[in-house]
Amino acid sequence: MHFTTAELAALAGGDPWQADDELQAGDPGSINDLAEAFHRSSTHVKDADDEFNAAKKTFEESWNRRGGAQHPINDAAEVQRVSAALAAHPEELASIATDLEQAAAALATAQHESAAQIDAMNTQLHGIDGEISAQGPEAPWLIPQLHGQARDATRTGLAHIETIRGAYLDQLHGAETAMMASGYIPDALDRIDGVPGDSPDEAAKRYDQSGQRAKDQALSDRARASKGDGTLGWSRDEQDAAQRLEDYKSITDPARGVAHRGGEAAQAEAKRLAGERLDDFNMANSTGVVARDPVLGGDVRTRAQTRLKLQHDLETGQLPSHPQPLIPDEATKLMDQMELANRANTLVRLQQTLQQCGMSAEGAAQVAEGFAHGVIPDEYLEGASAASKVFDSGNEAMGSYADLLPGGRHWAPGVAFSPDDVEALKTLGRRIGVVGSALDLGVGAYEVFVEGKPLVDVAVETGGGMAGAWAGAEAGGFVLSGFGPPGVFIGVLAGGVGGAFAGERAAGRLLEWVKG
Repeated sequence: MHFTTAELAALAGGDPWQADDELQAGDPGSINDLAEAFHRSSTHVKDADDEFNAAKKTFEESWNRRGGAQHPINDAAEVQRVSAALAAHPEELASIATDLEQAAAALATAQHESAAQIDAMNTQLHGIDGEISAQGPEAPWLIPQLHGQARDATRTGLAHIETIRGAYLDQLHGAETAMMASGYIPDALDRIDGVPGDSPDEAAKRYDQSGQRAKDQALSDRARASKGDGTLGWSRDEQDAAQRLEDYKSITDPARGVAHRGGEAAQAEAKRLAGERLDDFNMANSTGVVARDPVLGGDVRTRAQTRLKLQHDLETGQLPSHPQPLIPDEATKLMDQMELANRANTLVRLQQTLQQCGMSAEGAAQVAEGFAHGVIPDEYLEGASAASKVFDSGNEAMGSYADLLPGGRHWAPGVAFSPDDVEALKTLGRRIGVVGSALDLGVGAYEVFVEGKPLVDVAVETGGGMAGAWAGAEAGGFVLSGFGPPGVFIGVLAGGVGGAFAGERAAGRLLEWVKG
């Protein structure tokens, strides 16, 4: 080879092979076994069984039984413990089983798609390496260009894998939030979920080893010496430092943390929520390439920064929709629930918009599911464009089309996409171009196809909105606060919906002035 993986990772700004290895280290089989154990112990209700079986089908289609840990969870003991704790609510066992199965399916799907990206990238890199061997002696001036192609291929592969990983993180966090609402703290998943560093203990360790705990302790000690115990009159930085120290104690010494009088279950929940807050802090202050959010846009770093601000605003009662201050754990749980609802609502709105644009209900649902799994629009659109060229060739064409769309035969026509759906996807590609999230695609498609706005106008207004969002992140949360916590969360998480609207209006007025 004329380049090493380490060299390419340095040039690309991140290591796609390491990102894939981390995902592949997860064990969806063990999560599936635990889900099966809960399902067997639950009260069987048709709707719950149907949801479980749908997740089970997705898991089985993606899992290839390679790698990972070897069933490290004691299923029987875990189910017995939770069943005893939920003796008054046995119906919750079915919900937990479904949430676990969905987590297993999400991990198996992410592993399958990430492995496919690595294989495609490696094939491309081997081709470039072969070209260097063949062309180098004859045309040495081509070497820098070919090295640049290798760098770009690695960077593109990394971006795709981080998007896949971001989609999986969204699904995992959603499943964990739902499980906690059912009364189950999913600590057993931390060792096998394919996400290193996301457990409370690991978050506390990174916070300590970064040196931030020592800084926070010194700042808190000075504030206490000059302003007294408690946090009344303390600055925000001092209050935040004190809360991080309290979170660290809840994780490392739960018997003396905030829930020390609440028993084992309360301590476990407090530890989990404290871990979320420290993980948000660690991620918000991280560097390097991070996973992207294919549904609401942005990445896990901007998400963490947004969550820290919203956490503070909820704790201090600074939101018009929530003037009553919340304790830290209640604020974190509310944010988790809002995020879960907002993602689901965004995907539902996307499906509705695509149907208004001419797609079938099945095709629209498949596009939305693709977004949830990190399949971004350009992959759909390129696959649709290529597939349309062979649609008239009967059964052979159908087989070709199944392989051209992302993920192989899982996307085959008759399961989801019809010829009309392919044409709708092509039209979307021609009219609104490649977008980065389900939220962007839904908004852009609606304005062009449903409201009938000229494409140029939408493009200009979108550009103005992006500029406004960049400048008005904090304004976005305030402008939408009247719609309650979900509105606030969307406004802030999207990078300032209020600023985006202002930018779009300004761009619209500019268009009107230009048109005379």
